[in-house]
Amino acid sequence: YSRLVVVGHSEGGLVIRKAVVIAEKESNPISKAKLVLFAPAISGVNPAGFKGMLTQLSPASWIALPFLGGSRAYRDMASVEFRNDVIDDTLRAREAHPEHTALWAKMIFGSDEDVVEPVKWSGDNLVPEAEGQNHLSICKPKSKYDPPITFITEG
Repeated sequence: YSRLVVVGHSEGGLVIRKAVVIAEKESNPISKAKLVLFAPAISGVNPAGFKGMLTQLSPASWIALPFLGGSRAYRDMASVEFRNDVIDDTLRAREAHPEHTALWAKMIFGSDEDVVEPVKWSGDNLVPEAEGQNHLSICKPKSKYDPPITFITEG
């Protein structure tokens, strides 16, 4: 391949960032990939607005939380220590390999983000928020909203 683009959204953004850092230990095609993230959970999950209220009040959340707590992915995303380790490892890898493009991400969040904190890491390219879009419409766009596809292809 002449070009590789790694794309992820929400929790996948955090997982991909960890995978990129692990991949840095050996030369491989991932190192030279372009990284594009849609509303990544690199600052954890923090439901806001109505969704946040539901997670606090909903009997469904009382049922779901014990199961989520048993999920390693959910614990990692909720773990400040894990997220800080990914950040620290990424920053160290950037110093060692500034030519590895996968260590820097192009990211987009919606202006009505209601699931994750819209935060970028130093050196990442955070494009302007997508006006009127929320976490779901950024991460799982419908056919009438295709800027995420052009976001990937515009390089």
